Amino acid sequence: MRSVLRRPVVVTGLGIAAVLAVVALFVFEPWKLVVDEHVDEAVPTAPTAVAAPAGPAAAAEPMVLARGEFVAHEHASSGSVVVLGLPDGSRVLRLEDLRTSNGPKLRV
Repeated sequence: MRSVLRRPVVVTGLGIAAVLAVVALFVFEPWKLVVDEHVDEAVPTAPTAVAAPAGPAAAAEPMVLARGEFVAHEHASSGSVVVLGLPDGSRVLRLEDLRTSNGPKLRV
């Protein structure tokens, strides 16, 4: 009597199941459900000028240009978004108190 693993149908079925399992792992990325990342960065500042400008002094602190809240769609999300204007005229998009579930197609 032959062993079950020597039958071509069983070996082929196990091979297909193994390939499907590997593909499913790469597509769904289940390990991202248990990975948490915490980032806490300071607000960037513009470099200080060596010589003082002749005109009126510019604000040394970043200015809030716009503010909004996250809207949850596929992932449960909360937090706020702030657009800051730096003294040198550049802008920074800052994500504050962002809480969201992780997933393979999470876009920020």
